[in-house]
Amino acid sequence: PPAAGVLQILSPSANETFYLRQDAPLDLQQIILRANKDVEWFMDDVQVGSGENIFIQPILGNHRVMAKSADGVEYVTITVVEATPQVAR
Repeated sequence: PPAAGVLQILSPSANETFYLRQDAPLDLQQIILRANKDVEWFMDDVQVGSGENIFIQPILGNHRVMAKSADGVEYVTITVVEATPQVAR
């Protein structure tokens, strides 16, 4: 575990893959960004919100998620891909 006071991204995990379903509304497929303290959140260098926990809309592709606080900067890379539809048998 990190030392007390050290900024840590709790979610998403590094290199996590999210599957975007075409049959479900985007607002039901949001990705939670969670840190161990209040931070400013960025995705691909664009600020997307602030706080310990926020939700963002998934966007297809590879993305760098960054949390920034007075204590430093932490980042993870995530991937959002289209889900393959399940074929009923």
